Amino acid sequence: MIQGFNHNIKYRDIIFHIQTEDFGEKLAQIVTHVFIEGNIIATVKSSYVDVVNVAQVKGIVRQMMEKQHKKLLKDLISGGYEKEIDLFLGPKTLTKPDQAIHILEQQKKTEPPHISENKQKSILDANKEQDAEATLDQLILSFLDKENR
Repeated sequence: MIQGFNHNIKYRDIIFHIQTEDFGEKLAQIVTHVFIEGNIIATVKSSYVDVVNVAQVKGIVRQMMEKQHKKLLKDLISGGYEKEIDLFLGPKTLTKPDQAIHILEQQKKTEPPHISENKQKSILDANKEQDAEATLDQLILSFLDKENR
């Protein structure tokens, strides 16, 4: 069994712990975990059963462990575990400026408002009725005005 690797790394203002272990030649397996607050959010396992009988097995396993450990570190800081983080912590909450930007972006995605043909017709008809009523009112007023003279 080869001594493992442990690193703490800050990402999204959270301290993550990455741990890589060798489970020995009997199991011939390397396991790397990503932790938040002591809870595992991701695990990667690799077998080295095909190199157990090689003379340089310890050197090969050590290189495999380093490669796997570094890969998970890189994956974490490049956003590769966002779903897992959000499942554990809950989705990121938006700050007020982010909320405003989000609302504006959503508004851009929706179609601009338009009036359907039926709605346009009903608006025009309503305007004609109002104009007709205004004309009728004017006629009545002018008639009454003439009678009062």
